[in-house]
Amino acid sequence: MVGAVALVRFLPDSATVEQNAEQLTRAQADTDTVVGAWREKIAKSSPVAAYKAFKAVNGEIEFNQQHNNAHLFGEALYRETGIPGVAICDSEFGFGCYHSFFGWALLSMVSVFLRNLIKPVSTRMVVKVWVVSMVLGTVCW
Repeated sequence: MVGAVALVRFLPDSATVEQNAEQLTRAQADTDTVVGAWREKIAKSSPVAAYKAFKAVNGEIEFNQQHNNAHLFGEALYRETGIPGVAICDSEFGFGCYHSFFGWALLSMVSVFLRNLIKPVSTRMVVKVWVVSMVLGTVCW
């Protein structure tokens, strides 16, 4: 999810493929660091206290960056609390917390669904490929 934002941000017309790959790698490392820091804050204090701290810090910067940062907090929140954490998100920062929270929830649920769906037909490669194609096609649609 955030990768799509990073992709748009780091693909200027004059950049080479190598420069883009390097920038995307750095952006992902930065993203992982930020998500990890918020996960730690959520675990050490509470989801409510962490979101309050996030809002205080994030409220002082430009809106587009606020929204992107809220995506990162939403990811950290879901990964640390699971579905119950949805009660923490709100409409601030253009619903960014919800955007990423639900994206990660959907991703994890689809992963479990696919593992369970494919397990019984593991010896039938044709069926596996068809099932994965149908499910991923539906999810991506």
